[in-house]
Amino acid sequence: MELGTKARTLELLQGQLHSAQVLPLVITSLLELAQAQEALLARIAELKSEKLIVRSSSKSEDTASTSNAGAFLSLANIPADDTKALLEAIEQVGASMPDPSDEILIQPMLDSIALCGVGFSVDKESNAPYFCISYDTSGDNASVTSGSTNALEHFVQYRGAPCNDPLMARVIAMIQELESIFAHKALDVEFAFVKTGGGGNPVRIQLLG
Repeated sequence: MELGTKARTLELLQGQLHSAQVLPLVITSLLELAQAQEALLARIAELKSEKLIVRSSSKSEDTASTSNAGAFLSLANIPADDTKALLEAIEQVGASMPDPSDEILIQPMLDSIALCGVGFSVDKESNAPYFCISYDTSGDNASVTSGSTNALEHFVQYRGAPCNDPLMARVIAMIQELESIFAHKALDVEFAFVKTGGGGNPVRIQLLG
């Protein structure tokens, strides 16, 4: 596989990962919104989610050669049954990007988040062989979807060394699986652990981008 835009990469990975899941998604653009609004709304309805997140997926963002996390708009907690609010969110996210053909990514809004963050497969400053993970345990994924660096905690692990943190070990396993799929060793990956089951433990990991 080859890395593409955030949206197209997630689309390629649906059902392909052992270490994580990819949420259902709709990919659109301002051009499609202008030309086929009703068909677009029908596709979004198939997500069957009460709340949605509308995210940027520009050609100049999060590709194999560029990483402009947070450069463009993302809007969360959009009511799926409020057509006016949904269309306005799509228009605003589209308008934040430089090209009307740039992709707009629409997915169900995650709830019950136990931990979310961004993981780097190398040190982003020096390219040294360390997994570097910044994460937030507040339950708010805004720092991830906006590309914010104001994460509450940081974790660094030398490549090849055993990882004693069970959750961080799962993030590293996900990054390594993605490295194998894309034959690429300089990745940054957005993720979230979601609470499931009666015990409320974070047992499912979602790949966000």
